[in-house]
Amino acid sequence: MNDRVGDWHASGVVELTGRPDGAGLLPPGWAATVARQLSTYLRRATARSAHVIDVDGRALLSERARFTGWTRRGKRSVGGHTRLLPTSDGWVVVACARPDDPALLGALIGHDITEVDPWPLVEDWILAHTAAEFDTRAALLGIAGGVVTTPEPAPSVVPDLTTAHRAVDGALVVDFSALWAGPLCSHLLGLAGARILKIETPQRPDGARHGNADFYRLLHG
Repeated sequence: MNDRVGDWHASGVVELTGRPDGAGLLPPGWAATVARQLSTYLRRATARSAHVIDVDGRALLSERARFTGWTRRGKRSVGGHTRLLPTSDGWVVVACARPDDPALLGALIGHDITEVDPWPLVEDWILAHTAAEFDTRAALLGIAGGVVTTPEPAPSVVPDLTTAHRAVDGALVVDFSALWAGPLCSHLLGLAGARILKIETPQRPDGARHGNADFYRLLHG
């Protein structure tokens, strides 16, 4: 069953969207519905195993905000590190959460911005270029960001519940990811019984270490 509006409201994301002084907005797309379907699949697929994954995929979308108390901030992410910016022909999303991200943004626009607030210069550069130009440069530099596109008109296809799945109990998963999406995947694999080995470098540790400690422990405990 596809209930796009109900799933978005159940996720808690509606309370995180919109302007700070305005009402919540219903996000486009079907992410909350797909998240619910996938978590239902995981629960059923692991029901007879020693490690049942019993999560509500919708709630995971706003889980971090519940730990931090963050709320809607308009064109900024609730954490403040990511911004929605206009280009000459569209919109892009740009993140600056890691310690070395200002240097990468400086390379993007060809300007040293490590000692100043990077956003005014970055915003001016992006507004003077196309979304495709930003996307190409961001991909080359490893900048977290991308072009805002029109969402799919219907939910993505989730796995057939009758399809056999591979058990991960006892498997070793080496996690080189950071922040949220990758660690969440590892967290779910850990719930399924896998052994997770997280790899970081002292020169570039996981940026989430500078955020909410309880949420970090939840993902990596």
